[in-house]
Amino acid sequence: WKWSSLRWNSAVPAFFRAGIELAGFRDAAIDGFDGTGPRDGTPAIWLHNGSGARVTGARAARGPLLKYEAVTNLTRDSSAVTK
Repeated sequence: WKWSSLRWNSAVPAFFRAGIELAGFRDAAIDGFDGTGPRDGTPAIWLHNGSGARVTGARAARGPLLKYEAVTNLTRDSSAVTK
């Protein structure tokens, strides 16, 4: 996926746990994402229960950029940072 940006307003339902959430994936790529999680302290990107993820050129405007659980073969470049 090629993303540009994601921002949230102040009234976000509780079921949103991350800006982008991918589960049960295989060979996913996130390139150029610039955004935030839905609330303070939530990740911009959350990957879980998958294999083969690549995060490049990603930035978090606030909060953590990336949370991952039970993910194999995860790579990210040095530009994938939290601002």
